Amino acid sequence: WYAQGMLTMIPGPIIEPDVIFEYIMKINETFDVQMNVVDRAGDAEILRMLNMEGLDVYHAPRGYVLSNPTKKLQSLVLQQKVSYANQIFEWNCSNTQITYDWNNNIYAHKDNKNSQGKIDGVMCVIYCLGPMIDDKILDGSGSYFSIPD
Repeated sequence: WYAQGMLTMIPGPIIEPDVIFEYIMKINETFDVQMNVVDRAGDAEILRMLNMEGLDVYHAPRGYVLSNPTKKLQSLVLQQKVSYANQIFEWNCSNTQITYDWNNNIYAHKDNKNSQGKIDGVMCVIYCLGPMIDDKILDGSGSYFSIPD
């Protein structure tokens, strides 16, 4: 996937917060980014740098509060309102399992915690749908977003 230009490699054996921060800044400069959504488990240094730049940062929740965005993604996919021709996202989708609890909340997760399969792309979309639903950006018309090739 790297050879196809679908991944960006980070130089060195560890993830450097500065490299990630610069990549996020480049995305914000290139696109009309309305909000940067971050996983609460994310690197505190990157979050500090984003806040210092004055970027709007939304901390994605965990647990049952992700049920509505997960249901929304499921609905959008079934209605063919999500466009993706991306092998990595397709792989993420194939690794994602959905579980229902007794309150009809749904959870996206790996098939098993020791799995080498990744679901990061799917979780990223779910995290981003949360504030879109809260801000009533999703109004029921048209195609909402596409996952780049």
